[in-house]
Amino acid sequence: AFGGVAVGRMDVSRSVTSSVTMRQDTTVTATINGVTFTNTVPGQTVSVPAQSQTLREERTNAFAAGWTGGLGLEYMLWDCVFLRGEWEYIKFLSVKNTVVQTNNLHFGIGYKF
Repeated sequence: AFGGVAVGRMDVSRSVTSSVTMRQDTTVTATINGVTFTNTVPGQTVSVPAQSQTLREERTNAFAAGWTGGLGLEYMLWDCVFLRGEWEYIKFLSVKNTVVQTNNLHFGIGYKF
């Protein structure tokens, strides 16, 4: 088992696009034999490009700190040949409200001489 501090460098970028449309509905009210009926007729949808926009935000070469931990195992098959496996988890603190975390698995076979 192991644990420790992690330091990394990352590029973070995010964007959002909003598309605005407008629709003018028509409401018709009629009274028949003392009963009032209301009917809404949907209008045609029209794009409003002047109100649509895209925003982009980015940060490059940002250093991020975090922590790491994991477990590992080695097993000797023969006198000089062994198998090994390791799981590692890393979690960094947020950069621009973006959190990065990874799970890594490593497997290998080795020869000791």
